[in-house]
Amino acid sequence: MIQLSDFVARGGWLFDASGGVYTLGDSPFYGSFIDQMKVDEFILSSSQYKSSGYSAVTNLGNLLIAGENKLSKNILTTSESNLEFTRGIISGSEIALFDGDNSIYIKKLPDVLHDEYGSKVFTLSEVDRVPVCSLAFANNGEGLFVLLESGKILTFGNAQHLGDFISENIQARAVSIAIKPWGTGYWVIDSIGGVFCFGDSDYFGSIPGDGMTIESLKIISHPSGRGYYIIDSFGHVFPFGYGDTFKMDMPDSIKDLITFVPEIVEAKNEQLYGAKNITQFLYEEIKNKKELENNEN
Repeated sequence: MIQLSDFVARGGWLFDASGGVYTLGDSPFYGSFIDQMKVDEFILSSSQYKSSGYSAVTNLGNLLIAGENKLSKNILTTSESNLEFTRGIISGSEIALFDGDNSIYIKKLPDVLHDEYGSKVFTLSEVDRVPVCSLAFANNGEGLFVLLESGKILTFGNAQHLGDFISENIQARAVSIAIKPWGTGYWVIDSIGGVFCFGDSDYFGSIPGDGMTIESLKIISHPSGRGYYIIDSFGHVFPFGYGDTFKMDMPDSIKDLITFVPEIVEAKNEQLYGAKNITQFLYEEIKNKKELENNEN
């Protein structure tokens, strides 16, 4: 069953490690994080914050928010205060921080905003202590996917393992994982922008499939689940599927790019996944399904 969403991306933001922010499409600029960061501090992950801002988490465990609810605060407990984190992810409701060794600290965003900094800790086994390259929350908010450079995916909580490079014998260097916003599936990209689908996630194209070569950095899912964005190390955003819904006026190059965050807004009827209306959307879905069936035959 295809889920119809009331939300689309009208633009987005590119974030670099130093706290710089670059806007795309019609998204507003709420300011950068540069003045709030220490010399040895850098951004690990960023996210949209409510409907009027964006947030970030740093290697020193600081939560930064720009926009209507501007904020800068450390979210570590006393026992965590001496840690420095190498990977992290922040969403609208959760934060995960990897200490570079064997522990991942999960914090609820509403809790830390109310000065409650306790963590749920997931521990990697000794055999899995190879470089962690990407983290992603399960779409039910109660689980975590951990992608290793080997292509192996570890799951914690309610996250469901649906395959990885190891189980499928895929010979490539894994770079990033993105979770389908609904249903059960995820995408993994390799170092040159190849896209691999697991579970019920659909394939919408890849960088090599378009005849290009890049050094890929991250894959981000479209809010509809009917597309994704791939970004390279220079800050170029490549949309696939219904990801191509706004004008991509990008800087020529961004040093130390961290991620791209699409801005999610409530859709007008004509914005539904890039279709003019639900009828057109369903027509395209049926047409695509028939084409796939004909190709298989």
